Amino acid sequence: MMKQVRRGKKRNAGAAEDGIIKGLLIAIAILALLMLYLNAFKAGEEGFTQIYLNENGRETEGIAGHPYAFRFTIENFEGHDVVYEYQVLVADEQIIEKKVILKEGDQRSISETVPSLDNGENRVRIFVQTDSEEDPLSLYFYVYAR
Repeated sequence: MMKQVRRGKKRNAGAAEDGIIKGLLIAIAILALLMLYLNAFKAGEEGFTQIYLNENGRETEGIAGHPYAFRFTIENFEGHDVVYEYQVLVADEQIIEKKVILKEGDQRSISETVPSLDNGENRVRIFVQTDSEEDPLSLYFYVYAR
């Protein structure tokens, strides 16, 4: 009488171990790809700064030869504290240059006064330089003086 040798179990056990190893390798690869994707997504998030005028509209009236007061707001969404340098120009002549420090998520309304307006149309420009941008942010408005 001959003995039958069961080799199938040994093969099945080896195949099961191979399947577990392959499954683990696939799971590790999926996790690695997911981590790379999430890191790339997070790295793609860029902070920003928002500036805007507090007055309604961009056209206002003033009195020639008199000061003109206005307010604008800077909001920091850069992801870190920022030193902002800003300039105010009237008719392309710089009349104000100052700095303000804002913590991440903070905002500040800034009141400034143009010392004197010329008769007619006066373009007031505000430039805000951040530490992360090469070009300054800018906005402008017109004041009509009589």
